[in-house]
Amino acid sequence: MTGPEHYRRAEELLVEADTILRPNDEGPCEADRVIAAAQVHATLALVAATALPTGRRGTASRDTWVMAVHGSSEKDTTPEPDLPECVYCGNHKGPWRPTGDRYASGAQVLECVTNCAAPAGGTA
Repeated sequence: MTGPEHYRRAEELLVEADTILRPNDEGPCEADRVIAAAQVHATLALVAATALPTGRRGTASRDTWVMAVHGSSEKDTTPEPDLPECVYCGNHKGPWRPTGDRYASGAQVLECVTNCAAPAGGTA
């Protein structure tokens, strides 16, 4: 398993432990086992994250961690570009307009005002 996979598995196991304890209130031993497994996965995720060299936005390793921590929505996983560009076609020259969305940093997501090279509908 990769570090991000361990992170996701730890979260899944904690949810599983909560469902064991809450509705049935019958399995503290089973819940303890699941919580211990979650702790192991969380520790392995921490080891993997600590060993990972720092990555620039848009690198595969960073994107994998962003997806693991924030989920798989495009808004959360789309890396913010270093310079302004169209989110659909990558045009660096502009002119652009805000799409109404924002990157995780709060910066506006931009799209071409005219002549976007992306297919109709704005998805590349």
